[in-house]
Amino acid sequence: MARYSTDLQKPTSVEAQIALCRKEAEEKGWVIVDVRSDHGFSGTFADRPGFLALEDGIRDRRADLVLFESLDWLSRDSEHTARFYKPATQTELYALDSGFLDPIRIGFSVTMAAAFL
Repeated sequence: MARYSTDLQKPTSVEAQIALCRKEAEEKGWVIVDVRSDHGFSGTFADRPGFLALEDGIRDRRADLVLFESLDWLSRDSEHTARFYKPATQTELYALDSGFLDPIRIGFSVTMAAAFL
């Protein structure tokens, strides 16, 4: 999952995030089955097309791992992250900046992302 949100960021940042994730997946021998992204959407919104498609994929168990650069690129809202994480308990979440995520790490990261806003 990749995204950028404002005019202060470059739209190419999505491609850069995806490239970093592809490199990590290749190094770890993971197979990428799909790529989801949102261009020009804040992480505070849950109705982003890429985010919604990712949620659908998690519920349908189409992936056993979700890879992203940082949890705050997935979401900056604790309610949205909790709603995403609940059905994702059968899915590994891996952030390039912090590795595999557990509930404690997610709670801390989301709290810091909310404070950043």
